[in-house]
Amino acid sequence: KNKRILPANHYLISSEKAKFFLQFSATDSATTVTKIQAGKEILQLADSLEPGLSLHRESILIHLGTCLQILVGNEMMRIYSGADDDETLSDQEIFAAFRDANICFKQALASAVLEEALDGSKKTATGKIRE
Repeated sequence: KNKRILPANHYLISSEKAKFFLQFSATDSATTVTKIQAGKEILQLADSLEPGLSLHRESILIHLGTCLQILVGNEMMRIYSGADDDETLSDQEIFAAFRDANICFKQALASAVLEEALDGSKKTATGKIRE
């Protein structure tokens, strides 16, 4: 409804996208795809407003990678259970989502190096990715 009045990157619309993207809840593949799209839009906006490595970018990348992993898991379970009636993604799209999750986590690790340098500690939000 507000999209007819406000531009796509208005702070109110961006705020609602961020709320939707950052909420953790068990969702179906279609909702997860929508969350991933919102996350990519937020990441593009963050790249415009705050280019380069940042803690905010790291947070977005970790959550985007996690959403991609959830999507891949949902789709793999759909394939293994034999439920092809509501196919959401093709095999190529599943592999692409897996690749994109890997890229997100690698970029988040690069941002974590900045976090380590800023506070002097070695404890970061991405510590589990290395393990």
